[in-house]
Amino acid sequence: MDYNYQELRNVQQELDSLLELKDRNYPKIKQLERKIEFYSKSLEEFPDGETVILANQYKEELEKLKKGKFPSTKEESQIIDDALYSLVKNEINGFTLYLDLEMGTSIDFVKLGESQIQLSIKVEDEDDAKRIKKILLSDISNLTYNANSNSLVKTFAIQNNPNLLPIKETVSRIVIISKGFLRAENTIYLKRIPKN
Repeated sequence: MDYNYQELRNVQQELDSLLELKDRNYPKIKQLERKIEFYSKSLEEFPDGETVILANQYKEELEKLKKGKFPSTKEESQIIDDALYSLVKNEINGFTLYLDLEMGTSIDFVKLGESQIQLSIKVEDEDDAKRIKKILLSDISNLTYNANSNSLVKTFAIQNNPNLLPIKETVSRIVIISKGFLRAENTIYLKRIPKN
């Protein structure tokens, strides 16, 4: 029974992470919905003025959030696509995808020669790398610890007509997992490293 409950929680966490990627206000929306439900139940028992005011205030805030316009996942994905193609074409030296600006959590991308792109994630030390790889990124193959850069790295082969789908799938997986454990409220931010 406990195992099933834990599995359910894991599935819910991954679903929440996916929904948060689609709409950055998803955690705030869920929080407001819980507050509205709580105050609506309280109104049945204690129909006082303050409870009505709070319930209405949270309802208005929820409506504003739901009406807000934000870039879609498709638009954010296009930004990553553009950066990857610029890297392949040697128009930039690399780029960094920030998952949380406050904590500095990010994924770096550089081109190695003409035939490889390297993805790297900074870690505290080798023990941290082992923990992250085992617990969070176990389903990402060929992710290795690099002592020189103190990072977990993965290299992708690219040809004349590169298929960037494996890179994008790996990035999506890291973003979903990272959002799950960071609960980052910041928007994903991409910074290009221009050619010198």
